[in-house]
Amino acid sequence: MTSNKIVNNQILLLGHRAVGKSTLGKCISGLLSWPFIDLDEFLCNKFGFKNVNMAWKELGQSEWRLGEARALEICLNKSPVVIACGGGILEGVLSLEIISKYMPCCISLWASDKTMIERRKNDNTRPLLAQSLQKEVKNILPNRVHRIKKASNFQFFTDNKTPQELSEMIIKELNLKILS
Repeated sequence: MTSNKIVNNQILLLGHRAVGKSTLGKCISGLLSWPFIDLDEFLCNKFGFKNVNMAWKELGQSEWRLGEARALEICLNKSPVVIACGGGILEGVLSLEIISKYMPCCISLWASDKTMIERRKNDNTRPLLAQSLQKEVKNILPNRVHRIKKASNFQFFTDNKTPQELSEMIIKELNLKILS
């Protein structure tokens, strides 16, 4: 992304799983009084699945990625909006094209490996995590780093900050006004 300005009143939260996208998205949307959409939840509801892991088992990765891109476009037709994306959304070419088309303000969130593992150690509702979280953090996530950085207007590290503190930092950085 080239611009650091928020032009469409759309905030897209990107990053690996367990960095705080959904938690911060809810907090940011509350402070701004903007709608919040968790894209994974939106897509699971659309397909009629209880969680992402069940959807992946039934649909497979390629069908999920296609649905994810279509859901993203539906959600980006709203403004204002805060959207928390799934950790692998940037693996889909169509998702990248949609982000380029709508030009939301993309914020990447980062956390240490230790923090991500701790936050998700008992979560079996996500694909790959059921296999080995440590393996995912070491082998899968590094391949996503360049895509996330390239798509992002802003980057924030989530370790050692409360959701409230970090949300206020993000809103201040974007020059937006807290309404609640």
